[in-house]
Amino acid sequence: GGTVLVVDRGGGTLDVTVMVQGRAGGRRVLSTAGVGVAGDVFDRKIVIERLAGHFGAGLTYGPKGLRIPRRVFDELSDWHALGQMNRPDFLHYLAEVERTTRQPGQVRALRSLVGNNYGLRLFEQVERAKIALSGVEQATVRLRGHDLAVDEPLSREQFEHTIRAEANAVAACVDEALRLAGLAPGQVDAVIRTGGSSLIPLFQRLLADRFGAEKLRAIDEFSSVTAGLAIASHLLARGELELPVYGPEILEQGTVVARPRDGESP
Repeated sequence: GGTVLVVDRGGGTLDVTVMVQGRAGGRRVLSTAGVGVAGDVFDRKIVIERLAGHFGAGLTYGPKGLRIPRRVFDELSDWHALGQMNRPDFLHYLAEVERTTRQPGQVRALRSLVGNNYGLRLFEQVERAKIALSGVEQATVRLRGHDLAVDEPLSREQFEHTIRAEANAVAACVDEALRLAGLAPGQVDAVIRTGGSSLIPLFQRLLADRFGAEKLRAIDEFSSVTAGLAIASHLLARGELELPVYGPEILEQGTVVARPRDGESP
């Protein structure tokens, strides 16, 4: 029982809920808040700030000293967009850059990354290094392939510096949830953290600094979403939980809305 703040930090978003939990199992939500900052964003920042140099960021080519456009590296940091770069016109462009630059090896690495569809492998290695940094102080992003050999050391300190802006956004989101609930940090009895990104030491320290390390609890970091769905389904089946039922969603004036149920007013 008591006032509980739940921080769910997963792969795509951060979600915060402040609730009063009764000892008999009842609960009352006081506030919610969220921000689109989580594991996927951290992976992209690592690619842009630590790995782009292996693939030609900053090099010049041609008699005019041109640079590869920034949008190329924006797409490089998005594994969805990276797969769409494997086009004849873009590969032809990279071949021309390779022919007219003094750093052809970096361009060959980029051509290989795109042309051999190594994008998913790249992000798997970034994810592996990021996870390792929750337990050790130093990790390495390693990627091997045709014309491709990347060994980029990454320390926990460097990683935390890379995601400092995102950490500030997370702190602001937590503070906003407290403000909406009308509470001070000292009025929170327990802080529940869940989601894979909640294991990152920087965010554990952030919560500990605000609420005290003794209040932090870790619950089902990798299975809380599916466990919550199962519990909600059980309660629905027993008639102990009411949730709105939505039909096919339609798009009206740029907003997704739900059709009303039979007997309900629009």
